[in-house]
Amino acid sequence: MNLTKLRRSLGIDTRQSEYTYEKDPRFGHVTSTHVADKWLKTTCGYCSVGCGMLVGIRDGKAVSVRGNPEHPVNLGKLCPKGLSEHHILDAPGRAKQPLLRKDGKLVPVSWDEALETMIDRFGSIQQKWGRDSLGVVGTGQLLGGVLHPRQAGAARLPHPQQRRQHHPLHGKRRRRVQALFRL
Repeated sequence: MNLTKLRRSLGIDTRQSEYTYEKDPRFGHVTSTHVADKWLKTTCGYCSVGCGMLVGIRDGKAVSVRGNPEHPVNLGKLCPKGLSEHHILDAPGRAKQPLLRKDGKLVPVSWDEALETMIDRFGSIQQKWGRDSLGVVGTGQLLGGVLHPRQAGAARLPHPQQRRQHHPLHGKRRRRVQALFRL
């Protein structure tokens, strides 16, 4: 047995250097790896509850997450999934842009191409098999809520006066999605 394993098994080596603490200006003492330069308000996207959260950012990366105590939905509490949400941002294999399968391989495409392809394919499925032949499952906090008209209705689409021009569902594409899902 090497010396490090022996020391750890005897409780002499507690890996103290890996578990140091620092003072976060907003939240007090936390592990050094979770000290953030700034905290951004956002909404958890795991489920349809819509808990408010604060994501801690350091060097441009999410390093920690906390429940937002000012948010009326969760009053600062987060479930285990919400508490670990920041880990998915840099997870290996995570798609960071739209991908479409072309010639058997996933290739990066623009959001415009991805959305147009989705609308065209959904439309052709409905044309072939009927308007009720397609269902979409997704969280109520993301695009899935827009695509479930019986629960969300047209109100979930960004209102023309509220959306920015770069929103992926504006103009002609918005009308096509509304027609596709009877919004």
